[in-house]
Amino acid sequence: PYTLHHLTETTQILTFTFIAFWLLRRQLAGEPTIALDTDWFYRRPAPLLWRSFVVRVGAFFDWTESIAIAAVGSAVRLTRNPLQAFNARASESVDRADFDPDFYRRPMENLIVLVLLGVVVLSVVGLIWILT
Repeated sequence: PYTLHHLTETTQILTFTFIAFWLLRRQLAGEPTIALDTDWFYRRPAPLLWRSFVVRVGAFFDWTESIAIAAVGSAVRLTRNPLQAFNARASESVDRADFDPDFYRRPMENLIVLVLLGVVVLSVVGLIWILT
């Protein structure tokens, strides 16, 4: 491919192609006419399809999103203080905006005593059962 004959031949082909293109470039420009090709069939209904499938569907999604955001906001307001409806002491904290778990926390002493008592009783019963 890099012999002198082949390089000369390739250079001549490219040179004469450029000269022919340069001389005939005005005829290659074309004429300003309206050409209705097959793209007319999808360009013409494109705005209607855009409004139907993009704008209206987007508006529907925006509407459902606003409803969902409003529902979540209502749920947040209702569940901000979940024990307010069930606890008698909740009337004392009506002014509070945030839920404070320490306010509703019951003392753990009674539960700890019951668990330890159960462990002791089960240990004694198990020990008696093993010895008998």
